[in-house]
Amino acid sequence: MRKFELVDERAVMPARATEFSAGYDLCVINDKPKTIRPGETYIFDTGVKVHMEKDDVFQVYIRSSVGIKRNLILSNCVPIIDADFPDTIKLAITNVGQFAQIVDTNERVAQGIFTKYLVVDDEEKAEKKPKEKRKGGIGSTNKAA
Repeated sequence: MRKFELVDERAVMPARATEFSAGYDLCVINDKPKTIRPGETYIFDTGVKVHMEKDDVFQVYIRSSVGIKRNLILSNCVPIIDADFPDTIKLAITNVGQFAQIVDTNERVAQGIFTKYLVVDDEEKAEKKPKEKRKGGIGSTNKAA
């Protein structure tokens, strides 16, 4: 079952803006507006966990208005949230422009899209077949429980 879980009282439930929107808008949680100066990166929490089917991935993209008009990008381009990722979604936002940018409290800055993925047919024969369960959040793929 695909669903979102709010784990911070300040979090905003991700939602699609229109009937035909592919992405669920993600809002940052911060107690006051945050200024990101040119060349700086700041990691925002969304306070949202995502739950999905085992063959789903949740891909996160910067909203086009944020990227085009304000020169803010996601530091890792398209974050990949795996089905076994246990933490809240965090967004590392970098200002690649020439002017400081302010990110408001609960601002919609990114959008996430659920996507099915495929694996190779002969995975049983693969040398490094995945066996372990994830332990931890960001950067934890190779750390077993």
